[in-house]
Amino acid sequence: MQALILRARPATVWRFFAEPELFARWWGPGSSIEARVGAPVRIVHLDTSTASGEVLAVEPERMIALSFGQVTSGRPIPPADSRVTITLTAVAEGSSVELRQELRHEALRDMLAAEWRYHLAVFARVVHAEQHREFEVRIDRWFRAWTNLSFESRAAVLAGAVNDQVRFADAVSFIRGRVELERHIVAARRRMPGIEMVRRGPARSCQGVALADWELRAGEQVFVEGTSVFELDADGMIAAVTGVSD
Repeated sequence: MQALILRARPATVWRFFAEPELFARWWGPGSSIEARVGAPVRIVHLDTSTASGEVLAVEPERMIALSFGQVTSGRPIPPADSRVTITLTAVAEGSSVELRQELRHEALRDMLAAEWRYHLAVFARVVHAEQHREFEVRIDRWFRAWTNLSFESRAAVLAGAVNDQVRFADAVSFIRGRVELERHIVAARRRMPGIEMVRRGPARSCQGVALADWELRAGEQVFVEGTSVFELDADGMIAAVTGVSD
């Protein structure tokens, strides 16, 4: 059995088995599936080798089982010789995903385990990309909250960017909770009037973590440059920020 934790709700993860377009994002163009018993499964790997099977059991948003056979690879496995069961469980972080492959020939197990680790890593990447597709919007709201806003406007901007338990840390800050963060930003604005925090260049994201470079500036004068690490939660909101200055 192999398992991983995704920062996405089971309903989001399940879409990758219920919507062929999302299933193809995981495996590759030409791959297809339907979340109903008896439906065919087709997988087209990047090297154009294929795998096939059919859906054997379905519990929406909880479990799917399918036969899985390598068709055109150098080591063909008949679909009837392999059963793959994927189970989803809601956890505090989002979803636990467990994959179990039952093989008629156990000698194949170790050989296929490394392949499944790779495929599950790709699965995590595409699920997180879907769940966190608005990560740049959240990050831009984060930086906007540090500009010269009214208290009410800043509260609204942060509410659309971070969750209630957000954590923030940098060289002079160690904050927990959105309310405390709002107060911290107000105090920082009093200490640094006229200073703005501005994102520099594109933000980057992978597996629920994003990076964004920034600078503190007044007009054209730059005082400090740095990078912030953003952790995203299962609802796509910012859960934690760590700022590191150059």
